[in-house]
Amino acid sequence: MPASIVSSNREKIVLQIEIPIEAGNMLDLENSLQKTLNDAGQLGTQELLGLFEPANKEPIVVNKQKWSYKGKA
Repeated sequence: MPASIVSSNREKIVLQIEIPIEAGNMLDLENSLQKTLNDAGQLGTQELLGLFEPANKEPIVVNKQKWSYKGKA
């Protein structure tokens, strides 16, 4: 996998990306870079969303509206 999470805690997330430099033209290399950065962004976002999951799985109340936690989908 070209993008991976090296470490994660409540203070920071460290992502690592690998961009293969294969024989090709600059457009192919730029597309590969863009795809790898997008993959890293998705991994980072997934990790950040985990910070907002309720620890006790109890419903969250916002503006008198109850939101139930159903776990990861």
